[in-house]
Amino acid sequence: MILKDRFYSPASLIHQMYHIRFFKVPAIKRAGKECDLQCVLTLTNDLGDDYFFGNADLQVSIRSHSKDHTKQDIIKQALIKWTPGMRACKCSVKFSTSTKVKSIQVEVDVTKSENHLDPDVISYFVPLFSTVVDLKGDYCTMEKLAVRKMLLSDKSTVEITEETGESIARHVWDAGLAMTQLLPGTWVPKFDTPSPKIIELGSGCGIVGIALARLFPKASLTLTDLDDATEVCTRNLRLNQLPNAKFECLDWDKRDNLSSNWDLVVATDCTYNTDSYNALLSTLDCLVGPRTTVLIAHKNRHEAEHLFFSAVADRFTLQSDTCESYHGQKVRIITFTR
Repeated sequence: MILKDRFYSPASLIHQMYHIRFFKVPAIKRAGKECDLQCVLTLTNDLGDDYFFGNADLQVSIRSHSKDHTKQDIIKQALIKWTPGMRACKCSVKFSTSTKVKSIQVEVDVTKSENHLDPDVISYFVPLFSTVVDLKGDYCTMEKLAVRKMLLSDKSTVEITEETGESIARHVWDAGLAMTQLLPGTWVPKFDTPSPKIIELGSGCGIVGIALARLFPKASLTLTDLDDATEVCTRNLRLNQLPNAKFECLDWDKRDNLSSNWDLVVATDCTYNTDSYNALLSTLDCLVGPRTTVLIAHKNRHEAEHLFFSAVADRFTLQSDTCESYHGQKVRIITFTR
């Protein structure tokens, strides 16, 4: 069966999705109780190659944290203006603290926006959080990380850190965000065992694998990616306290000793690089056994992706092929078996 392109052309979309990001992470100068927080913000798509062109009000909230980092009280809020043509905007917020405030976190959201290229386009902005920083000394800076918080279908919260640099491998992508909301409502896996084994390919920050581990606590999950994703992915596993999930390095070009004893293989936004298609297909050949289901979710990036799905159709048996919408982004979800 040929897997046809189920996406609308970009021109027909009436929604756009952007990520609020730190161009420079917050730094704080202190003089007694008086503090001056400075950072640089940007509004881009998930790949970082398209900037929001319009007006936007960015609300910056500085929150205090209790000793166990659970209670959050707003210390100060400020509104920062983003205007058409910007690629970054500076943020400076002065605030006062009491001696009881030992640590803070910065939250940034967009409260109002207007796209100047097309006023009818509805833009959604993924909220941004900093890491928590302890207020010590006259100057302190936050880690070069950003935090994303997602509410899952079971009402639990997943927190994911991503790097603020330019490596796309260690950022959260749109299809990953979508899958945290679409699972298990859109596709509910039916396992033959009460303790299924799940492996994720190209985990990156680990957002999808961590959501699956939270939603299916009796499952055993292995998140995999290249070595450069080890630090950020293992950090997120520790942050979310998941005893049923672990990270392992896996290079698709080095497939020695891969087991096919999996109930589910998951890959999200792993089809953007045509050079990796043969290696990914060969890896799937090694992992997919007689009881294995494969789930692939992706946001269409370019026309050549149909080559991968045509090759999938030649090797495997299609079970489902749907197109879901997440804040206007079309995310295709296909499942197949041996």
